[in-house]
Amino acid sequence: MKSKILFPFLVLLASINLQAQYIELQSGFAFASGNFSNSNLSKSESGFAKSGTIQGLSLAYLITEKVGICGKINYSQYGFNTADFSEQNNETAFPGITLSVATSEKFKASSALTGVYVSLGKNNFTVDLKLLVGFMQLATPRLEYISTFNGTTNIRIVESNNDGAAAIGYGISAKYAFPKNIYLTINLDNLNATMRYPSNGLTTSNIIESEKPFQAYWLTLGLGYAIQ
Repeated sequence: MKSKILFPFLVLLASINLQAQYIELQSGFAFASGNFSNSNLSKSESGFAKSGTIQGLSLAYLITEKVGICGKINYSQYGFNTADFSEQNNETAFPGITLSVATSEKFKASSALTGVYVSLGKNNFTVDLKLLVGFMQLATPRLEYISTFNGTTNIRIVESNNDGAAAIGYGISAKYAFPKNIYLTINLDNLNATMRYPSNGLTTSNIIESEKPFQAYWLTLGLGYAIQ
C-alpha cells in the first residue's frame, strides 16, 4: 500500500522536472459529505464526520494551449460528531447501563492525486476543469466508551485506525493572474474513496470493521506562481 501511495508523489516530482508551469499553495475548508457525514448509528456506512480544514500543494503543466496534467497533495481534518454518536449509543445500551462516548481527536486524511485538466478563458482570467485519481489515507479518532452500571464505571478504548484506498476526484478552479507571474485562485474540489475502519457502536471486538464511503468537498483559496 505504501508504494501505491508514493506513486502519485513521484509523478508530481516528475512534473517539476518537466518544467511545471504552475505551483500553488492552497488552504481552506473541508466539508464532509454523503455517508461520511451521516449520523445514523444503525447504518454501518455512517461516518459521523463534521466539516474541518484542508491545506495542499498543487502543480500543473500545460501540454497544449488548453490541456494539461496536474497533481495535488492534500492534508485535511474533520471533526467527529461526538454528541450524536454518544446519544445514540446510550439509547441502544442495555437497560440500567449509562453509556457515553468521548474523543478529543479528529479524522485526519492525506491524499496524493494526479490527473488531467482543461483550461478555459484567456488573458488574466481562466477557469480550469480537473479530473483526478490517486490514493488517500484516513486515520480515525480514538474513542473512549464510558459505561456506568450500579455505580461502577468502565472505560473501553477503540484505538485510532488507519486505512488507505484508491480515490477519485474532480474540481473546478477560477484563476486570476497578477503581474510578475503571481496568481490567485478559488477552488472547489470533490474527493471520493471507500475506507474500512471500526464499526459504529461498542462491539465485543475492536477489530470488527465496516466499509465506509469517504466523500468531501474542499473550498480553498490558492496563491501560486507561474513558471514561464
